[in-house]
Amino acid sequence: MVIPLLDTRVPEAQAGQRLDRVIPALCPTISRMHARRMIDGGAVFVDGRRTGISSRLLRAGQQLTCYPLMVSRVTEEPRIVLSRDELFVVDKPAGMAVEATRSGSRGTLIHWLQTRAEGFVTHRLDAPVSGLIIVARTKPAQAACNRLFAEHAVDRQYLAAVAPPPAWEQQTLEETLDGKPALTRARVLSRAPAAALLEIRLETGRFRQIRRHLAGARVPVIGDREQSHALSASRILLHAFRLSFVWRDERIEVEAPPPGDYIGELEKVGLHAPSG
Repeated sequence: MVIPLLDTRVPEAQAGQRLDRVIPALCPTISRMHARRMIDGGAVFVDGRRTGISSRLLRAGQQLTCYPLMVSRVTEEPRIVLSRDELFVVDKPAGMAVEATRSGSRGTLIHWLQTRAEGFVTHRLDAPVSGLIIVARTKPAQAACNRLFAEHAVDRQYLAAVAPPPAWEQQTLEETLDGKPALTRARVLSRAPAAALLEIRLETGRFRQIRRHLAGARVPVIGDREQSHALSASRILLHAFRLSFVWRDERIEVEAPPPGDYIGELEKVGLHAPSG
């Protein structure tokens, strides 16, 4: 949970003033220059709505909320691995959020798409997770992709390194999540004394489904900082490596091998990425 730096109603004394002047007036630890950076970075909300206009004039009684500005340190850009007229598929680097958070919008996949003046995301990956995401080029294409996901017509496969290794070779995990049915299929690809590499197929798309299901099965994903009993690593060892679906009568199959930092962490526990 991100704690705001400022969360208050605009007083009468500040009514009619610019946003970038009101913030430092109400929170002296924030300079006007930093206030502008926060506004531009998407970490400032007026009446619950993100605003990016420093010159916006405020009214008395409006709710002003400012969060610490978090700028992504990811230097690697998403890699386009497949392109069609109506959509493309990108390989998202670990550490890049898909959507804006309360602490800002810069450095996200959506911000990257906006700089290219194209693209609407059709599904999500957690910020720490790397791998494949389908991006629609038009709103009708986005709606068509959404239908494919709703009909479970997109085969999504992940690589997940877990510790300890499971007693089973394959398992169907069906624990209800957030009051909704959830189905995850897991299969062991390789083993080491203290860990295992799993192939994961998602049948549903609940919030952090893979991580929660594997943690519930007592085989948490290595590097999952949400799980106190998970083996630590420099990153979470979860990667969306394969997508397959039918688009306009074309069978599309896309694969992205895990990146170097993932492979390096695998080798530390005696595992190796699949060759294909």
